[in-house]
Amino acid sequence: MFKINDIITVKPGVEDPDFGGDIGGWQGRITEIDTGNPDDPLVTIEWDAHTLKNMPKDYLKRCFKEGYDHEVMVLGLSDVMPAANRSNTDDNRATVLESLDKEYKWEDLGEQGLRIKAVEDACEHDYALMNHWFEYLEEHVTLPVKAKYIGESSINVHHGTIIEINGFEDANDDFGVIASAKYQRRWIQVPLCDLEIVEISPETQALDDYIVWYVNR
Repeated sequence: MFKINDIITVKPGVEDPDFGGDIGGWQGRITEIDTGNPDDPLVTIEWDAHTLKNMPKDYLKRCFKEGYDHEVMVLGLSDVMPAANRSNTDDNRATVLESLDKEYKWEDLGEQGLRIKAVEDACEHDYALMNHWFEYLEEHVTLPVKAKYIGESSINVHHGTIIEINGFEDANDDFGVIASAKYQRRWIQVPLCDLEIVEISPETQALDDYIVWYVNR
């Protein structure tokens, strides 16, 4: 009988219960055993770094797009057999998962996700990404742009009011890209993440892409 933390491999010919397709040879460790069905208990398997790294791209795209967990899978005990550990260190697995998340995390956003990923991929270093977005917005947004303020009300601007973005002032890790805007004949500065674009168009699309990226980064 298997126990928690046992290393297993999927038997040849076993199919993915969600999408179909042979997953024979996929390997991982058992993290949970459900004996509700004594004839064929269910086991939750946490895939190792090698399996995660070699998953088919179409499978990974579908998991991210449709909200399925690519890190683990539940199979019947009869679908697996014992295997030898192949040095699946936690650090190595974490590195692979981070790489997969960076590659596929925007799949569920369709065309917008492709645009966001293109901006990320064009930036050589992660630490420079905020400044890269700043430059991208300056290049791709036609100003002025009307937006609704959805942040907390303050002495400068109230929640739900419409303001007019006229420029981009700064970018930092605490608040993201800061816009200069006109509100009731006054100039204010407001983080773009506190705004909702009133009308999405080719001229304002990059702004909406940035806001979605910032909220979900």
